[in-house]
Amino acid sequence: MIIVHEIIERLKDIISKDSDNKKVFDKDIATELDITQVNFATMKNRGKIPYDKILDFCAKKDFNKLAFI
Repeated sequence: MIIVHEIIERLKDIISKDSDNKKVFDKDIATELDITQVNFATMKNRGKIPYDKILDFCAKKDFNKLAFI
């Protein structure tokens, strides 16, 4: 089973590659997923994965959704 932290790290890797390998923070992930920082922090603390937002992100970036499985 994939845990939230693994998915966050995968998102950070993808976003970092798009931004010339700059350090990526949780706020950057929240922005990319089109959710507020507070909402993202709550999801992260509760261990909830925003699958719908991740799928939208993958579609927008033309990224393979199966990379998160």
